[in-house]
Amino acid sequence: MLLNAISGQREYRLVHVCGTGGIGKTVLLREVEMRAAQREVEFLLIDGESAFYSPSQFTESLFFLLEEHGLLEGYSSRSISLAACLAALKVAAESRQIVLAVDSYEHVASLDNWFRRSVIEPLLPQVVVILAGRQSLKGEWVHSPAWRRMIKELHLKEFDYSQTASYLTKFQISQHHRETIWRFAKGHPLTLSLVAALPETSIAVMDKKDRQADEVFESVARRWLKEVNNPYLDDYIEAASILRKFDQAVLSYLMQTEPDNAVFFAFTELSFVKKTGAHWSLHELFRNFMAQDFKKRNGEKHGLISQRAIQYYMDRLMSSKRSATDFAELFYHIGNEKIKAAFFQDLTRKSYYVEKAEQADMEDVSTYFQKRKELSMENSVDFYEQDTAETITHFVSEAHNRKENELFFDLEDYKELGCEAFHLLRDDKEGEALGLSVVIPISADTIDYLKTKPVSRAYFRQLSAEELIEYHVEDRIAGWFIRMIDCLDPTDAEARSCLLHELFPLLLSGGRILVSTPLPFYQHLLHEFGFEEVPGATHYDYGKDQPSPTYLLDVRGHRIADYLRRLLEPVTKKPELSAATLFKFTEREQAIVELVLQGYQNGEIAKNLYVTEVTVKKHMTRILKKVQVRNRTQLVRKMMEMNALPFQ
Repeated sequence: MLLNAISGQREYRLVHVCGTGGIGKTVLLREVEMRAAQREVEFLLIDGESAFYSPSQFTESLFFLLEEHGLLEGYSSRSISLAACLAALKVAAESRQIVLAVDSYEHVASLDNWFRRSVIEPLLPQVVVILAGRQSLKGEWVHSPAWRRMIKELHLKEFDYSQTASYLTKFQISQHHRETIWRFAKGHPLTLSLVAALPETSIAVMDKKDRQADEVFESVARRWLKEVNNPYLDDYIEAASILRKFDQAVLSYLMQTEPDNAVFFAFTELSFVKKTGAHWSLHELFRNFMAQDFKKRNGEKHGLISQRAIQYYMDRLMSSKRSATDFAELFYHIGNEKIKAAFFQDLTRKSYYVEKAEQADMEDVSTYFQKRKELSMENSVDFYEQDTAETITHFVSEAHNRKENELFFDLEDYKELGCEAFHLLRDDKEGEALGLSVVIPISADTIDYLKTKPVSRAYFRQLSAEELIEYHVEDRIAGWFIRMIDCLDPTDAEARSCLLHELFPLLLSGGRILVSTPLPFYQHLLHEFGFEEVPGATHYDYGKDQPSPTYLLDVRGHRIADYLRRLLEPVTKKPELSAATLFKFTEREQAIVELVLQGYQNGEIAKNLYVTEVTVKKHMTRILKKVQVRNRTQLVRKMMEMNALPFQ
């Protein structure tokens, strides 16, 4: 698109390049500048960060840039004016292609309207204009049909995994180290370039929090933080760094503040905040760094807000608004490293989706079965947990895979189940089936099947007649038997994580969830999830040396509440932080707030503390700013919400 622009194609006279910090906008402009020189195109590049303090500052910057390019013959520095600069540009454009590019356009801010009307509008279409900034264009750029038609948008994105691998290969970085770098840098261009320059010893221990690697991530994060010019946004960033995704409601709950639409809007406009459906999230690279930084700086506050996140999703799950997403977020915030590693793998490397099979998909299921029967070698997959830098390995032996092929992968054996039991994991680009989950609904239609088939029969055969009747229902589903979670590429942690994540809706099913496995990895996960081993339901269908217990989780009726309470026992809520710690009050500020809570006015506080009333007023101003309230009434209410004993 930019090459079309400098080539003079009329439909590319105004181009906007947009992307988050470190994505490569400046590098791209420099590359285009070089290509322009090869084509004898005048390329005038202005730094928006230094040139847009005022119209006169921009005019002066433009004047000297034109002078540098020899485009101001007949003008002197004593006659600097915007009109003269624009006239010189138009004259030059009669004999050659002229490009005016502005980098860091986000710094134009209040001068945006002036620049559009006073500079861009007079220059078009004779001069090509390229704007590069972190935020999308707003205001008249999008409200005016004329400007909307004129602008060509170029959104820069991070590298995907294959592009990242290709880039790192140029630096002769090994496959193992490429995987490590991808986990931390993803495809962020600036981070990749800085990490690639690190010594191999630092890359090798990057997941152990190497100092040099930490300095790289900090420098990138600091670059993003330059966008933050509102002190109220610091608390938003801290709270959001704990969350995988957020909206205004959850941030307000975590910060214990009234929703402020203006501040939230300003927050979501930052380039490292991205919209995903009905929610927002921080750029993952930025979020990982800020969460670790927050925990180091103020571990108490970090722990408090983490506890509030757990309470928020717990409250939602106890309400009528609960969803499978709430369950997923609750498990994430509980912080069990095995669950986080297995269920919350980053999916930016590949694009997957899971769909419930319909009759038309059964041919794909059959094809999957055929491919799967050809795979029987031993395999292992590593699940990496970012926060703790823990790697959890799932190993499956060749003997187990051969036996699973014998027991399961015969589609004729499953036709009576219909398509309802199958879910397919597909590649978003090709639509190819790369994974399969089989979750059998338990009802009158399937109970005989489950009583006779390997793996499931051990449980159902040991039930009494009365217990079997509870499953033998015709008007609803009494529970679910998780029979299979499988991927064609057994080493693909992201694919397996995506399939596992799709199991969260079962927790809202109101039934009983059953699973049987001899594999230690899944046995540990089931224990962490709160499943209980069923006495007398262990079988040896996978071999005499492979005991396979059956596990049960009962979430019927009121049991869901009991289950949630048991789940949270290991992370019992810690005492709230004191207001003094949370808001970083000085000793004098603490004393003033204590007196405010006792009903003292400023004059009384001054006498009590032997200071002037002016001094008290100055302290009160700082206190209100720290607590983010507007007056002492709101201050008292905020302190009372913190249980009224702010300094104990």
